[in-house]
Amino acid sequence: MTIRRVRHFSLSLLTVCVIVVCACAFLSNRGKIDSLYESSIDLNPGWHMVTPSSTALKGTIALERTFSTDELQATKGGPTLFFRTNNASVVIRVNGDYAYSYGVLGKSYVGNEFGSAMHFFRLSNFYSDESLTVNIEFTPAFQSFANKVFSRGTQMLITPKIYFGSKAACLLEYMQASFIPAAVSAVIILLGLLYLILTTSFWILHRKYMRNFCYWGIFSLIVGTGFFMESGMADLFISHAFIRYFASTFILAMLPEFFLMYIKTSKVVTYNTGLCNFFIMHSVANAFIVCVCAFIPGLPFSYVRNYIIICHAIYLFFVIAMFVNNSVGLSKLPSIPSMLVIATSVAILIDFTLYLVPPYRDDIFAFSRYIMLAYLVTRTVEVINEYFSSQILSAREEMYRSVIVRDSLTGVRTRPAFWHFQKDFFKIHTSANERLSLVLCEIVNLKLINEKNGYEEGDEALKTVSQILKLHFGQENVYRMDGSCFGILLVDTPSDSITLKIAEIEKVIDDYNMSQDLGTIRLNMTANTYATKRYESFDAFLTDSFSELGKSRKTFLQNL
Repeated sequence: MTIRRVRHFSLSLLTVCVIVVCACAFLSNRGKIDSLYESSIDLNPGWHMVTPSSTALKGTIALERTFSTDELQATKGGPTLFFRTNNASVVIRVNGDYAYSYGVLGKSYVGNEFGSAMHFFRLSNFYSDESLTVNIEFTPAFQSFANKVFSRGTQMLITPKIYFGSKAACLLEYMQASFIPAAVSAVIILLGLLYLILTTSFWILHRKYMRNFCYWGIFSLIVGTGFFMESGMADLFISHAFIRYFASTFILAMLPEFFLMYIKTSKVVTYNTGLCNFFIMHSVANAFIVCVCAFIPGLPFSYVRNYIIICHAIYLFFVIAMFVNNSVGLSKLPSIPSMLVIATSVAILIDFTLYLVPPYRDDIFAFSRYIMLAYLVTRTVEVINEYFSSQILSAREEMYRSVIVRDSLTGVRTRPAFWHFQKDFFKIHTSANERLSLVLCEIVNLKLINEKNGYEEGDEALKTVSQILKLHFGQENVYRMDGSCFGILLVDTPSDSITLKIAEIEKVIDDYNMSQDLGTIRLNMTANTYATKRYESFDAFLTDSFSELGKSRKTFLQNL
């Protein structure tokens, strides 16, 4: 089994694993919020830390605040609490009574952690004309990972930003806060879709598969999707928190695969083939690890995510070294796209470092998505410019090729094309039953026509004869051998048929001469068939054919 087949089989199996994980996550109701997501206008002061309840797990943080009747009544549309947690369970009590729970109850087929989740809690369901005391407990999704989610070292406390305000302003405020990261991610996704559309269009219209366009489009699409998953806007569209958590981790694992495949396909830089193939296969293996670990209840998925981040960081060092080495090898300053690749890799490494050390952030790509957008846009412009440059070179090459293989005056093939055809014929047609026939046709009095009536009349004679030959023998079979001579190469054509066509051509020429006042055309034609028993080589066959044409010309002139 070849490496390509192994890779295709692995990607197919990986696709099945992703579908299974997402289906199991969708069937789960743990870590899912079905109510309307809301945000608020501003963070109100007044929250303070209290001792968690006796039933709370290790690492739980409890915040409490008392809302007065005036505060509750002043909020138009009903008082609302909104906050966004990262990989945490939530319990809300109002005046000491249990009111809301997230992440504690429910069945779960995959995943033991949740990822980010948005919580909308309406206080209007609990107050009448009295003040309310709200207590919120935040517990790490996995107890043994408490110190990762919430840290108190050096006065650092990781708690969500809690908003209080009207329902109408909630969602708008949150979308405004998440708009820029989401918009940058959407632009990257659109770039990927544009490349895939271009790839499909070229395949449909020109039957030409632009492999580098395809890989670049897939890479951009995956990058944009991963950035969008971390922007906070994805929480509005995907209610299952673990699906988002799993998808962003899986995308992070697969990114090296498509970027390095693009590098190998486009050949934009020199690279170490062994290391490149290692990271490609390692990327696929990591994606399988992400899928398998989603089903292990005793393993915190955060550990898997951190492992993928560390592997990705090692891969980024390889990318930086690859582009730096390419610039040093060329003994010149790196190009703008190369510098942006290096800058993007460094920015992602900084983001990874900030994500792995306290205080931990929700957005893993807070800085790097903007530099990545600059790189993708710059590289897009460069790729389009390279494409149009290659198209211009192809057009020029086609023009020069047409000059070489196609006679500009008559439109028939040239003598170089004649030799090319016979070489291909003897490579492909090796059967003894396949025979090659050559018909030679010359305008005997072309020189006389040029001297008597001018070269324009001689050109018209050549055009007329070439049109007649193309009509009877086919355009692709007729060659202009020299100034006044044409050759016709025919494969597996009976001798009787050739003789009949020659007679028809002679009659057409006679009719043409009768209709013309000037420029009578005199044709001399012979036909010969190649046989291996008779000729040692094609050159000997061609020499004999021209010798027959010379004898025929002598007889023809004697009979005039």
